Amino acid sequence: MTKEKFYGIINLRGKERKNFSNKKEGENNIIMNRITFNKLNIKQQDTIKTIKYNDCTIEVLQSLPTRDINDFIYAVLAKSEQDDGTYNEVLLNAYFHLYLIYLYTNITFTQKQKEDELKLYDLINNSGLLDAVLGVFPEEEYNDLLDYLNKTREEKSTYKRSVAGVLDKVINDMPKNAEAAAKIVDNFDQEKYQNVLKLAKATGMK
Repeated sequence: MTKEKFYGIINLRGKERKNFSNKKEGENNIIMNRITFNKLNIKQQDTIKTIKYNDCTIEVLQSLPTRDINDFIYAVLAKSEQDDGTYNEVLLNAYFHLYLIYLYTNITFTQKQKEDELKLYDLINNSGLLDAVLGVFPEEEYNDLLDYLNKTREEKSTYKRSVAGVLDKVINDMPKNAEAAAKIVDNFDQEKYQNVLKLAKATGMK
């Protein structure tokens, strides 16, 4: 191909792009027949698998709505966060599987049982109930949940290490620090302070 022919093709394509870009917004040679979403008659379908455990039928959902998955992830992270903003791996594992049982199965728990959730997790895990549920739990859903959890944890950790995160923590800690300062002032003993000053002067301290 000669140089003249090559540049001729480039110029032609440039004109085509120009003509296309000059089309008015909304112009389209294809006319689409619109239909409403309701006419599709789409219904929410919950796929459930069942297992037998100690003569009881346990139902295990194979998926959750997006909103519930989001709540699942943030609940696990909130339960596993430590005072310094990092996440406890042991707690992450425990609460991840405990909340999986909460949200994906038809098993109900009393408020009393939920008062000590780590004890409840140990009971579910050591009894073999958790393994039984995971035996019919979809691998793709399980891996997606772990992926969401890890990515969200990393995003939250990155934010906390940022300037914005540090400032946010300072602002959130202000009420607690102010309360602590107020307690110091309230408990301040003027007489003891004067005695310390007298002792310091007697010993030659400045």
